[in-house]
Formats: sequence, structure tokens, C-alpha cells
Amino acid sequence: MKRISSVFLIVVFAIFTFSSFSQETPTAVPSQPQQKKTENTQKPPKRIKPIKSPEKPQPMEESAGKAQQEESGPPPKLELPETEFNAGDVVRGNRIEHEFILHNKGEGVLKVLRVQPTCGCTVAEYDNEIAPGKSGKISATVKTEGYSGNISKTINVQTNDKDNAVFTLVIKANVKTLLSVRPSERLSLGLVYTGAPIEKDFDITSEDSQPFEITQITALDDKISYNITLAPDKKSAKFKTIIPADYPTGPIQGNFILKTTHPKVPSLNINLFGTMREPLTVFPQDVRYSGLSKNFIISNPESPELTKVITVRYELEASLEIKKVKSTLPFIEATFEETQPNQAYSIKLHLNSQKVKEGPFNGAIVILTNKKTITLPVKGVIF
Repeated sequence: MKRISSVFLIVVFAIFTFSSFSQETPTAVPSQPQQKKTENTQKPPKRIKPIKSPEKPQPMEESAGKAQQEESGPPPKLELPETEFNAGDVVRGNRIEHEFILHNKGEGVLKVLRVQPTCGCTVAEYDNEIAPGKSGKISATVKTEGYSGNISKTINVQTNDKDNAVFTLVIKANVKTLLSVRPSERLSLGLVYTGAPIEKDFDITSEDSQPFEITQITALDDKISYNITLAPDKKSAKFKTIIPADYPTGPIQGNFILKTTHPKVPSLNINLFGTMREPLTVFPQDVRYSGLSKNFIISNPESPELTKVITVRYELEASLEIKKVKSTLPFIEATFEETQPNQAYSIKLHLNSQKVKEGPFNGAIVILTNKKTITLPVKGVIF
């Protein structure tokens, strides 16, 4: 009995010991999550770390600060003794050179931000920065080749002086050629017509009374003839150009280069330009009938689609006379009437419904005038 009791006590003690061990194990498990929580609370600073070092944006902030310092610093003050220069009379070919002075009367540095000539003939050099109490300059050069008479050239300037942020400099002159050409070195003929020669005279005069001779003439259009007559005192000359009556229609581009012995004018360029046309005009240049059915022509003999109109006009004096108009096609009838006395005519072509035949046709209308004979093609299809 005692033995059973001893065994019972041993079993109970073992059970109690095991239960105590199992109770202690769960209490140890929560300690691991607590460590993980501690680690998690330490990780966010690592993620924030890159944001804590704004080294890259720093220069932008510094440059913005510098710009604010410049804006808040002492301002410059620009004073211009002149904004316009008149060179007076200048011989063509010579250059006009002038310096515009810029005084900085302020306490800040005066900056010339931009200098822009308004044409390619003006070249400008300038000082970019002018210290307080100092002076700078804008140098300009104007080439006078190709100019005649009064000229005015401008230069636009931009600075950091708020009171003179943008202003304009002007250079003026009266460009004179020592060998003048009248009526002009570039003469426009406008619209001219074939049929009669066209003569144009150019007077060349020495404005400084220096005698000269023409030693060579180069013509770029050999269809335009010329001659030159020098005055006995060699202080003037007459240059004549002749465009022949049969000059081809189209643009006229007569350019002449005259070599001279004048010490200051080695050469002259004389230009003659315009457009050449035939004085006798015809519209349209051909006649076309789009596909018409024979049944339609027979059923509608007076339809407007069967009639075509040709206009003939003479652009010069009223001297045009149409003597006869005939058709090479038997089914096309031609009549004409005068719309402007001796200058304009209207020709009507009409399909004769009784004579038309099916198939394509190709013929001509022949207009006999006192100026020339005109032939116009006529085409069409009848089905």
C-alpha cells in the first residue's frame, strides 16, 4: 500500500513539473515579438536618412540667394551723351564708324545684356560690364555699298538698368556716289510687250567733277544691246540700252557692269528688269469639250454646254482687226463680235447638233488678224 502511494506521489510530482515547464515556455515566446518590435522601431530612421541630406538642391538655393542679393544690391545708372549720330554726306563705298559712350553713374555694375543691329550692314562691338563711375562703349560700323541717298540704321540695346532696360541707337547719313546714275541704277520696266524695240537711256555724271572714262562693259544678257557716249569734257556719259522687238516673253534681267577710270569709283552696276509679254492675248489657250452624248446634243441644240467663248485682246494701241475665224471641224461653228473698238473681240464656238459624230475629235480654230494668225487646238469626245 505504501508502495502504491509512493508511486502515486512520483507520478503527481512529474505531472506538476511538466505543467510548470509548459507554463514557463509560453511566457518566453512573447519576448521574441518584443525584440522584433524594437527592431521595427529602429528601421524608419534608415528610410528617412536619404531625405536628411539635401546636398544636391543646395546650389539652386544658393544661386537663388545670389540672384536676390544682386537684385537687392546697389543699382547701376546709365547715362547716354547721345543716342543718334548723323555722319552727314558719305561717299558710297566708305564705311561709317562711330562709338556710342555709356556712363555708369550708379553704385552697381552696369551690364550690357544684348546689342542687336536691325540689319546685316551694321556690326556692333561693346563692353559687357561697366563698373560704377566708369564708362564703356558700343562701337558700330555701317557699310554703305549698295545704298544711295539718306539712310538710317538702328541698333537695339538691352541693359540691367531698370530705367534704361531697352533703348535704340541710330546712325544716319546721306550716301552720295561720285558717279551718279539717272534715272536710277536699278530701273524697273514693269510689264512691257514685244513687237517694238524698247530703248532706255542712263545719264552718268561725275559729282566731284573728276574726269573719267568707261574702259569695259560686261553685259549678262547678250540679247540686250547697248552703246555709250562720253561727253567731250569726260565728266559725264550717256549709256543707252536697246531691248529688241523680238525679245522672248518672260522676265527681263539686264545687268551691266561698267569699269571706270574714276579714282574712287572703279565700277558701276546698272540693272534693267521687267516682264515681257505678247501684246496680242488669247484666252483660253485651247478649247476642250468634256464627254457629251450625241443624244443630248440633238435633244438640246441650244444648251450652254455646247458653246465655248474665246477672248482676243490687243494690249497696246487700239489697232486690232479680226478678219476671219474658221474651224477645221465641220460640226463646230465659229462667230465673232467686237467688244471694244479695235482692241477686244469675243469668239463663240458652237456644236452643230445636225453634224456631230460619235467618237473623239481633235481640230483647231484659226483666227486671222491684222497682227498675226492665231491657231487654237480644239479637243473633245462625243459618245
